[in-house]
Amino acid sequence: MNTEKLGALWEQLLQDPSAIWAQLQTQFQAMSTRLGGSDASAELVVLLAGAFILGFLFCHVQGKAKR
Repeated sequence: MNTEKLGALWEQLLQDPSAIWAQLQTQFQAMSTRLGGSDASAELVVLLAGAFILGFLFCHVQGKAKR
């Protein structure tokens, strides 16, 4: 994105914040509808969430064992 577009977005944000929010929502909707069956985004999110939970539990158990 070039500086002119960023400047225009900044001016629009200062004048009407709800317009930017509406643009963000339409962009998100467009991005979310483009996800196909061959996309692995959902699987990656699930794997990362599972890894985070397991890591948290491991650290929690290790912390309790040291006390």
